[in-house]
Amino acid sequence: MLRRILAALILLGAATIIPFVRYQGGHLWFELLVNVIAALGALAFLHFRWRGQERRAMTRGQMKDIFE
Repeated sequence: MLRRILAALILLGAATIIPFVRYQGGHLWFELLVNVIAALGALAFLHFRWRGQERRAMTRGQMKDIFE
């Protein structure tokens, strides 16, 4: 859970800061929108990748021990 929050902060932070750093006039809001959409896509990809790993990490016996 913590790595998802950290990844979201890093990706969305970079997506919002970079257009302001590289601003050369013109299409600031368009670049910001494209970067945020790309960051959300990366977060969705990481979510499904990590969800699959978390599911495999716990065996049936481990789940039984935890929830008994």
